[in-house]
Amino acid sequence: MNDYYQNVIIGGGPAGINLALEFMKRDISYLLLESNESVGGQWDKLPVCGQLISLNKKYVPKNDHTYRMRYDWHTLSSVSADDAEKDPKLLFTEWTSEHWPSARIYKKYLQYVAESMGIQSSIKTNSRVYKISKRKNDGKFIIYIENGNNIIADRVFCGTGRSEPVIPSIKGLTEDLYTLYEDYKPEKASEYYKNKVVIVLGRGNSAFEIAHNLVDITAETRVVTRSLPKFARQTHNVHDIRGQVSDIFDLMQLKSNNNIVSDRIVEVKRIEDGINKGRILVKYDTPCVHWNPPRWMRRTGIVDDIIICCGFNYTMSDIFDQSTVRPECDEKGKYCLLTSSWESINTPDLYFIGAPTRINDPDAASGFVHGFRCNIQALATIIEEKYYGKHLIPLFSYTRLAHEFPGDLNSLSDYIVNMVSTSMPLFELYGYFSCIITFEENSNGNTLIQVWPPFPRKYNYERWGNHKNYIEIIFEYGFSKYSDGNLPTHYFTLPADHFDTSRSAYIHPVFHVFRNCIEVDQFHMQESLIGRWDLDDYVDEETNSEQYKNVIFNAIACAMGIKERRSILPVKAEYLDKCYPIMTEYEIDEALSIQPTLALLSNNLDKKII
Repeated sequence: MNDYYQNVIIGGGPAGINLALEFMKRDISYLLLESNESVGGQWDKLPVCGQLISLNKKYVPKNDHTYRMRYDWHTLSSVSADDAEKDPKLLFTEWTSEHWPSARIYKKYLQYVAESMGIQSSIKTNSRVYKISKRKNDGKFIIYIENGNNIIADRVFCGTGRSEPVIPSIKGLTEDLYTLYEDYKPEKASEYYKNKVVIVLGRGNSAFEIAHNLVDITAETRVVTRSLPKFARQTHNVHDIRGQVSDIFDLMQLKSNNNIVSDRIVEVKRIEDGINKGRILVKYDTPCVHWNPPRWMRRTGIVDDIIICCGFNYTMSDIFDQSTVRPECDEKGKYCLLTSSWESINTPDLYFIGAPTRINDPDAASGFVHGFRCNIQALATIIEEKYYGKHLIPLFSYTRLAHEFPGDLNSLSDYIVNMVSTSMPLFELYGYFSCIITFEENSNGNTLIQVWPPFPRKYNYERWGNHKNYIEIIFEYGFSKYSDGNLPTHYFTLPADHFDTSRSAYIHPVFHVFRNCIEVDQFHMQESLIGRWDLDDYVDEETNSEQYKNVIFNAIACAMGIKERRSILPVKAEYLDKCYPIMTEYEIDEALSIQPTLALLSNNLDKKII
């Protein structure tokens, strides 16, 4: 006998639970399938060394719920301020104040949320899905469950996370020669890897996590990468190497037998006899185009163990019935290709949630809970409108009457200042999510101004791109505007230019103005130390307290064809010379003699100074 549900969520990790909560709050029926005895996902096993690299900052300036969520990367987005007030334990920061908490605690938190928020009755545990097919007659999905009834569903939401490890194509690399990342046992490492030479294959956080764990144990740990590792401190990408595990790079610079190399391994095999019996022979074939002349380096080395940390695929290819459900994948076979609303591009009604949504967002945070929880909130809104007829409601509406010039835009400006100061999605998913302000003029000359919820930029273009006049609000970095765009981020400890806010280096809101569907201007808010624009970084009496509201007014005026512009100076005009006196040539030379790297931040200084 088959059971029928409109919406089936597969996977009871943070993504699945988050979507279940969103559906519950919207009165959308669903069933969540979890293969284990309880929900909580893989956090009792991964990361293998137990420590999360996601932020858990309990104390922040002011107490706005969504602002706090920017720095609490684990609490699910469905937990509202009211929910947290009634039950503070729905906030992960109430479980531990550790900045980098234990993954094992997180699983307990997820189980608590599922129980306390009342979704357990819609969760079916011990329900491992082994196949998903699609009926040709009506397009409905058939979900096959081990030791259970099949389920018929209109829509499937895949939240299983990883499906299989990536194993590099190296001749002779058989299962008896390597340990997979998920099979690494940190509690046994000191015994098994003691005084050995260990190769760690990979260039991501999992590889560096293992290398970090081996620092006190091995004779040499060698991280072998096919391409150069990227560090989050430089790229601002949370998926790149994080400071908690990047000590291996520092140790390499100190020549401590912890190394990172970009050698190309082409073959490995077990040594069968002799003094090195049981060890592993490693053959290298590395292109060295930086040599003079360029040469291939074809050499052989010996190591004791190989640990594979090359990431995971997220395609669930072993579960989909390829004759009826064959979602198109990217060229690497790592992710399924998705629309702007996270639906398979060639399999209607098949959605992906959680880490697989990173395919649409390689640079922000969609591979982490604090990023994909925002995707899930937006997805639930899309599902509610698309399938259940719930019209999208603007966050704020204001009608400017035709006779008003320029009209009272203060309430709108106040709202937007507060929004960019506290918004979680715009901040966490910088450059990927945006918020649209539309302007619709009626026959009487009145203009309806509406602020819409954050969605992926591509989705917003598809939905509102044909509007005549609109503003797109995005959070952006501006490091690329200095020197050649590749300066180390530790150079940026001085304030960005207060008189050219487009040169703000750190994350800040940018208002892209479109008239007649063409971008005509951009308006930048000055970067803020704490990411708030309802609070100024400075409190002196000279401060222009209207600066940020005026940025918004100017953007709105531009979008509406109003010529008036208001001051975005950091201080009141009469205090300009007092607070920002022009430097003399002598003062410039003196400053550069103390801190020569200042010259690299300037596009105005003579090249000879640099």
